[in-house]
Amino acid sequence: MPSLTVAFDFDGTLVALNGYYLDIYHKVTERYGLRKLTDEEFRHVRSLSLGHAFRYLGIAPLRRPLILAAVKREFGRGDLAQAEPVPGIRETLLTLRDRSHTLGIITTNHRRNVMSFLRYHDLDLFHHLSCDASLHAKHRSILRFMKRSRIPGRSMIYIGDEVRDIRACRRAGVRVIAVTWGFHSRDILMVEGPDHIIDRPEMIPRAIDEICLLE
Repeated sequence: MPSLTVAFDFDGTLVALNGYYLDIYHKVTERYGLRKLTDEEFRHVRSLSLGHAFRYLGIAPLRRPLILAAVKREFGRGDLAQAEPVPGIRETLLTLRDRSHTLGIITTNHRRNVMSFLRYHDLDLFHHLSCDASLHAKHRSILRFMKRSRIPGRSMIYIGDEVRDIRACRRAGVRVIAVTWGFHSRDILMVEGPDHIIDRPEMIPRAIDEICLLE
């Protein structure tokens, strides 16, 4: 198999979704007078697109950019050392590295957070790191990442947990593996037609092999 650049989303793909992310949402709700979510409601929001999630939460269109900006600011203030890696992700990253793949991260999170998390959890295995990607134009962040790193589109595979990851990769001409352990559910990810969809980190190497065989 050829050596590829395997780029990961960060939140929900490398970092396990847990109470940390719900806590961030609740901090924003207190500031802007939004209703809090139960764990069950949070799971339901995972099955919705961003637009439908905003409608479910009762957030008017004019307030949505403000809420997204507030959530991003809270990410910047948070201490991701308290969060946990997705179980099994470190072993998978080592496997990919041993297969001579180059590892990268493209994320809307802040560089300080990402570096702190990687070092704290002994995951400093990445050659390329692109932080503060746009929430609404992630395809541009992917294109900049490839241009800066001199990576042809067909030499890269992106791994993410959200609908917007799949859509961004389609616009950027990059193959994408969707993971079901992150924010969006399997059903909504399947609708978007990723190149592959997986349920556990240890499935990533085989998914990459299968995508390459289709070339």
